[in-house]
Amino acid sequence: MGFLCKNGFTLSEVLIAISVLGIVAVMTVPGMLEKAEYKDLDGKMMKAKALVANGYQLMLHKQETTNVQSLPFLTSCNQMNNSSCVSKEHKATFIVLKDTSGDLDLEKLNLKYAVTGMSRPSPFEWNNIKYIFKTPDGMTFGVQPDEDFSNFNVFVDVNSDKKPNTVMRDLFKFRMSQEGGKVFDVSSDLIPVLNCSIEIPGDCETKEQCDSLKPPYPFYPHWDGACRIEVAK
Repeated sequence: MGFLCKNGFTLSEVLIAISVLGIVAVMTVPGMLEKAEYKDLDGKMMKAKALVANGYQLMLHKQETTNVQSLPFLTSCNQMNNSSCVSKEHKATFIVLKDTSGDLDLEKLNLKYAVTGMSRPSPFEWNNIKYIFKTPDGMTFGVQPDEDFSNFNVFVDVNSDKKPNTVMRDLFKFRMSQEGGKVFDVSSDLIPVLNCSIEIPGDCETKEQCDSLKPPYPFYPHWDGACRIEVAK
């Protein structure tokens, strides 16, 4: 008589396998989600840059000029103080859902934007921007002219009030070329410039930077979460 051999897993073996799979998932899924988020934000940044380029090049084409300084919202809207005028010019080339001449709620835009690797946020604030508009795809654009109104910058939050609210992840700055309306990514301008020195110890970001200062005796650097110059006791 032959013997029938049955192969299978015990309950303890199954539980161990499930536990291992759970640990692997916990370790890998966050990284996969982060990569997916980066890819999504990168795609939105490229789309925003294309929207800026195409919109303002269309404005230039309508004016039959290649000179950015000749755009009507820079020349004919009372230095952009006439928001209805600026709005009209932008609605002719962009799909504007809301803007500062209508029902855009500025209070929801007053966010601080973090800078990767720095404890200090970006100095950028929506309150300082002349004209702001939102598009149906969830992007917020801010148009800020130069002091002489010869050119302008465009700030874009590619997912509006959603996180991560971080410079060069969802907040970008674009600069128009003087001729032809080409667009350049100048988002590095949004990073605060720090001068860690005896004169400005508050600009030191780490204890190591603070400790490296060499003020004259009887002063010395002290770190308590921020760098301070104190008098020796």
